[in-house]
Amino acid sequence: MDGSNVIVLSSLNYPFVIRLDLTNRWMYIVERNIGILKSRFDLTEKETIVNFVSSTVYCMDIDTAEQRLYWIRHDNGDMKSATFNGSDVKTILSTNSANNKYAIGVLGSNVFYADNKQLLMVAKTPGSTPTVLYNDTSRIDSIFVFNQTGM
Repeated sequence: MDGSNVIVLSSLNYPFVIRLDLTNRWMYIVERNIGILKSRFDLTEKETIVNFVSSTVYCMDIDTAEQRLYWIRHDNGDMKSATFNGSDVKTILSTNSANNKYAIGVLGSNVFYADNKQLLMVAKTPGSTPTVLYNDTSRIDSIFVFNQTGM
């Protein structure tokens, strides 16, 4: 991955999120009003694995250890999860709150996400109660979750 052999992905309609599974060489793409696509890095073997029926999604992350996708529906705030092939769809959390969920990150047994001006954490187990980690004065649009060692 040195920047050579550049490929322009012009066949996508409205790609909003792209996540890479470097180990298995898969790319997961949120087509905002369509669904989650799975394809090889050159867009071969492209297929829609999750359909967004009358819903919009602005955030998605992947858990390569457990081979699951996590996303939040913009219309009702439901946090969903599915396997890498799109099966076993689960509702992790029902927020009953539309809009302003633009960020999600998975680390270990937790999902971190932004709900307007709050950063929250919830266990991957369906029905878990979220914990507020941080409050801001502006909307949180993006997060990057990582495990830091040596501190």
